[in-house]
Amino acid sequence: MLFFRMLKNATSTNSLKGEDVAQLNSNKEALEAAKVSVYEDIRLIICFLCLGNNKLPTQSRTYSFYTSGDLSKHFKRKHLLSPLSREVVSRGRKPLRGTHLLACRSQLQSLLAGASMPRENRVEESTQGTSIIVNYPLDPQVKALIENGTSRDTSDGLIVVSQIEAAMEKGKKLHCSGGRTVTQIHPNIVVKAGRDLDLNEVTITEHIHQVSSGFPSPQPLGAVTCNRMAFIFMTFIEGTSLQELWPSLSAENKMAVSDQLNTLLFNLRSLPLPSTQLGGGVPPRCKDVRRTVRYSSGPIDNEDEFNNFLLSPTKPRIAQTYKEFIRTKCLRSNHRVVMTHGDFHPRNILAKIENGNVKVTGIIDWEAGGSYPEYWEYVKSLNTMSSVDEDDWCDWLPARGMGEFPKEWAVDMLLETLIA
Repeated sequence: MLFFRMLKNATSTNSLKGEDVAQLNSNKEALEAAKVSVYEDIRLIICFLCLGNNKLPTQSRTYSFYTSGDLSKHFKRKHLLSPLSREVVSRGRKPLRGTHLLACRSQLQSLLAGASMPRENRVEESTQGTSIIVNYPLDPQVKALIENGTSRDTSDGLIVVSQIEAAMEKGKKLHCSGGRTVTQIHPNIVVKAGRDLDLNEVTITEHIHQVSSGFPSPQPLGAVTCNRMAFIFMTFIEGTSLQELWPSLSAENKMAVSDQLNTLLFNLRSLPLPSTQLGGGVPPRCKDVRRTVRYSSGPIDNEDEFNNFLLSPTKPRIAQTYKEFIRTKCLRSNHRVVMTHGDFHPRNILAKIENGNVKVTGIIDWEAGGSYPEYWEYVKSLNTMSSVDEDDWCDWLPARGMGEFPKEWAVDMLLETLIA
């Protein structure tokens, strides 16, 4: 119950005698904004345990990390490794599994919304009798792995989730960040698990494998959801994240990687589009991944409409005349529309070293993929570039394959300052 007492603290602030009223109001506003972020954002960047600790100063409770990965490091260092947090995130002596931690976040969301304190076993009860949704049919081999010879009722969401979790427990965890895990459950199969996963990844990779026989993206093997918890199954691609390999690579090997990526991107952009509309998914919707994720509310048929999407919503005090200047003078509407990955970073590129040479083995994480203007890949491949930290990824960017669009990148940096 200690965990839930800490969470309950996130819904109230202690009255502070003698504190300036304006400062008190400012603190309250910061806490409310932090609660909304924890409640709504797909990728957490605020620590919900710190938010629930009213003994910390407001600045510490509401601190926003730059990425979900940074938050994960903080959570492990400050909470998972401390005696207090071992009590908070464990049941008896058995640590909580990933889906249970996600469910705890769901309970925090309920608290912030004003719901009553849930019972300690509410996590288990929340999926009982809930039907599993098969978003994409499961490959027979995946079904066999999940069922594992049992004849239990697969219409009950709790049973199916328990079976998937059991397969994951036996598997090898390949990646864990931002409440999402990727686990190898078979020599040829992995499962990505997380709350509110974007199933556009399945749609895009399925299209790629339908129109191309050799592009190294994972082949989708089905997807199911239960109570917003999603499990996406796909083929395993051997390799190590290029982000991990990159610092130790020689200039010669970096050039070799760039050459291979140029070829892959040229092939990707030559593929037929899945739809006449921009974006990805069914139905197609555009997605703009920045510190937060924005989705278009409806279909987008051309680049003019895409530009309107990029400019909405803007911050309240941005003048309409200023927006119109950006729209008419800075944003072009005559780019080609091509197949796009949308998050082309070293962390999403797999490679392996053989006899001192680097071979690119796969491109993963297609949640932001779809049909986009030709400059979009270039802009998004640079959106983690820092003006402070040294990183030479931009020097080896596969520009022949994706094209070079420095003007569009500069305009996008301007948009970053306008978007609400």
